[in-house]
Amino acid sequence: MKHIRNLLSTSQVLRRVFLPPIETTRTQFPVPDFLPARLSLPTRTQLRLNSSSTKKNEGPKQVIDEQIRSNYVRVVNAEGRLEPPERLKNVLASFPRPENFLLQVVPGDHEAPPICKIINRREQNLKDRTKAKEMAARKRSEPKQVELNWSIDKHDLSHRLKQMSGFLEKGRKVDIVLKKKRGKRVASKEEIKHVMDSVKEAIEAADAVEHKPMDGEPGKELWMFVKRRGT
Repeated sequence: MKHIRNLLSTSQVLRRVFLPPIETTRTQFPVPDFLPARLSLPTRTQLRLNSSSTKKNEGPKQVIDEQIRSNYVRVVNAEGRLEPPERLKNVLASFPRPENFLLQVVPGDHEAPPICKIINRREQNLKDRTKAKEMAARKRSEPKQVELNWSIDKHDLSHRLKQMSGFLEKGRKVDIVLKKKRGKRVASKEEIKHVMDSVKEAIEAADAVEHKPMDGEPGKELWMFVKRRGT
C-alpha cells in the first residue's frame, strides 16, 4: 500500500511538471445599451402607495348590462321589491335597451346573484343634472374669504378689494379677515383707519352690505361678513 501511495504521488508530480494547467474561460456577453447598469425594483411600500393612490383616483365604476359577470341576477322592481333570480340574458331582453339600462346595485358572490335595477336613461340624466345644480348652488352659498393685514400696501389692498368685488358680483358671500400679519410691522392708527375706510368704500361700491355684525377689534383681528344687496 505504501508503494502504491508513492507511485500516485510521483505521477501527480510528473503531471504538474509536464502538463500545463487547464484554463477555464467564462464567456462574457456584452450588456445591451438600452439596459441600465443596475435595475432598481420598487419596494413593497412603494407598490402599496402606488396601488392606493390609483384606487383613490379611479373612484367607483358602474357595472351595467353585459358587463355584469353573472348568468343570473335579481332585479328590484318598480315597487322596490326584489324579484326571484332570473337569467341575465332574459332580463336584458325584457326591456327596450336604447331607453334603459340594467345597473348592478349590489355585486353578487358564490352564494347569491347580483342585485340589479332597470334605469331609464332620460330620468337618470335629469337626476344627474339636478344633482349638479344643487352642488353648484351649495358651493355658491359657501362664503369666499379675503384676508388683509393692517399694514398692507396700496397695491395689494387694491388687488384684494377688486377680488372681493368680483366675488360679490357673482353673488357670493364674502368673509373679510383683517389682522396683523406675523413678522410684519405694527400698523399705525392712520393706516388702520385707511384700511377700514377703503374696505367700507369697496363694499358700498359693490352694492353690498354686512349681513352679520362685524366681529373683533380694529388693529387686531376683525371679521366682516358681506353680501350683495338682494341676495
